[in-house]
Amino acid sequence: MILSGCFSLIELPVGMGKLINLRHLDITDTKVTKMPADIGQLKSLQTLSTFMVGQGDRSSIGKLRELPYISGKLQIAGLQNVLGFRDALEANLKDKRYLDELLLQWNHSTDGVLQHGTDILNKLQPHTNLKRLSINCFGGTRFPVWLGDLSFFNIVTLHLYKCKHCPFLPPLGQLPSLQVLDIRGMNGVERVGSEFYGNDYLPAKPFTSLETLRFEDLPEWKEWLSFRGEGGEFPRLQEFYIKNCPKLTGDLPIQLPSLIKLEIEGCNQLLVSLPRFPAVRKLKMLKCGNVLSQIQYSGFTSLESLVVSDISQLKELPPGLRWLSINNCESVESPLERMLQSNTHLQYLEIKHCSFSRFLQRGGLPTTLKSLSIYNSKKLEFLLREFLKCHHPFLERLSIHGTCNSLSSFSFGFFPRLTHLEISDLERLESLSITIPEAGLTSLQWMFIRGCTNLVSIGLPALDSSCPLLASSQQSVGHALSSLQTLTLHDCPELLFPREGFPSNLRSLEIHNCNKLSPQEDWGLQRYSSLTHFRISGGCEGLETFPKDCLLPSNLTSLQISRLPDLKSLDNNGLKHLALLENLWVDWCPKLQFLAEQGFEHLTSLKELRISDCASLQSLTQVGLQHLNCLRRLCISGCHKLQCLTEERLPASLSFLEVRYCPLLKRRCKFREGQDWHCISHIPCIVIDDQAF
Repeated sequence: MILSGCFSLIELPVGMGKLINLRHLDITDTKVTKMPADIGQLKSLQTLSTFMVGQGDRSSIGKLRELPYISGKLQIAGLQNVLGFRDALEANLKDKRYLDELLLQWNHSTDGVLQHGTDILNKLQPHTNLKRLSINCFGGTRFPVWLGDLSFFNIVTLHLYKCKHCPFLPPLGQLPSLQVLDIRGMNGVERVGSEFYGNDYLPAKPFTSLETLRFEDLPEWKEWLSFRGEGGEFPRLQEFYIKNCPKLTGDLPIQLPSLIKLEIEGCNQLLVSLPRFPAVRKLKMLKCGNVLSQIQYSGFTSLESLVVSDISQLKELPPGLRWLSINNCESVESPLERMLQSNTHLQYLEIKHCSFSRFLQRGGLPTTLKSLSIYNSKKLEFLLREFLKCHHPFLERLSIHGTCNSLSSFSFGFFPRLTHLEISDLERLESLSITIPEAGLTSLQWMFIRGCTNLVSIGLPALDSSCPLLASSQQSVGHALSSLQTLTLHDCPELLFPREGFPSNLRSLEIHNCNKLSPQEDWGLQRYSSLTHFRISGGCEGLETFPKDCLLPSNLTSLQISRLPDLKSLDNNGLKHLALLENLWVDWCPKLQFLAEQGFEHLTSLKELRISDCASLQSLTQVGLQHLNCLRRLCISGCHKLQCLTEERLPASLSFLEVRYCPLLKRRCKFREGQDWHCISHIPCIVIDDQAF
């Protein structure tokens, strides 16, 4: 019985214990808060996603004893409702030999110390066959004695999450198969020492199989006493994360011969110097005190990716570095110039929340770049004026996200390999032009423009690179940008798109909240045989019918119409030639009264129809849904005045019908009693306001 994703389901049916042959029960992502009283009668049950311990029903956890064949993954939630260790003992988890994964979950809102918490967790000891264990929001003050015991030699993954009242970590170092250890939200831990590595009297190295180690959100952690034995404590560790441990000063493990990825973030008091990690390929250091200034990058001979803040502490870059991200740095140009001198292989550069105070010297950014992304950095004109004039033969992706206060226009240089261009939130940008070389900009495939509130024109010149912006040109852009396949224009209220045409091979066109871009017949969209997806959302004030005749191309397969404030009806003349249309979405059109007065009978390929939040829509009978013989999914929501769905039986092809927040329509579709029930009863899956039939 698969009930996952039934978000409104609050209770399992009474008498469920009669399903004595039931083998699978999945209640993931539901609101079920307790198990049926007769759950123990399901003796054949093999998989149970979640066992909920209900409030005031503390002994219900004992029903798990009666389910001997539970296997795979099991979550036991609501453990704060277990008040005594005897109740926990009744669950008999120790004999659940077929379980691979166990998640023990207390209520995350329980902040106080849990009385008898340690005793309860002690009695929830699982079978030693277990491979993955998670303990979440445990309210006790000590971890159980079995956690870390050598008998759990099969444990591969262990998560400890928000166990706030435990002052010490459990002795995990001697678990021979442990590969992933994730520790988060341990507010009570101030020191990590020998207790973490296991029994002091055991000569074996700790954590011999560990590959991934994460410490995150340990606000009181101050000291780490590293293992001093020969060979170090993490001989196979490949990924190491320390995040949001603001009081940690040191030490850190120094013998990590297999380490590939290291991330230290939000550790402002960390004072240690990192040793040489010759195998590290990815290094992230954000808000981590003075650690950056003490790094000897000559020891990071394999480093390929570096994410840092305050690069003023850096003197050089590793010569083989390919990916660099700089965060929160004032006057970034000086250290950037200094670092770029020592690196000739940089391909990916990301600049976040930085500021420039002058132009870059010594040739600007390297011509080896394949990707440049800039986010919310000040005085970008110092960087962009020169960059956009330079030849970057390998650049493939360019993303620029606010803020640029003085540049009112962009003119792009010769980027022959540019495939993705994204520009957003440049409020003062008025014009955008792309200079096309004689051979054409043959690589650009994807263009996204958003939040440029003063942008008026986008110039895409034709083959002659000297021609003016397209707004004043009579030449076509069809051949100049024949590679462009996706164009998205978002929140540009002043933008006037030229009528001369779109790139000839455009496949997807989306226009969102561009008030002056109302689709017109003379745009020539009907001539673009490659265009298969079109979305119009917001703006278009005064537009009462859509789409007009000969506006859209006949090859269109997806059409989305959204947030058109004055739209009253869909134009049948504009839809009748869309014989290949498979998906039609209409939403948030408050004045829409008719979908199509003459019906949808020409939409012979339509597979999915979605209508939502159209407050004035009253009937769909004129649409002729019964004639849509390819229709598979019909979803209607938020149409409060909609009274009638159909007068005839819906097509046999329909496999899914969803009706939500349509009170009048809900009454007509009522199970076995509604006026329209006979027209929909054959549909395999019907969902009406979270009730499935």
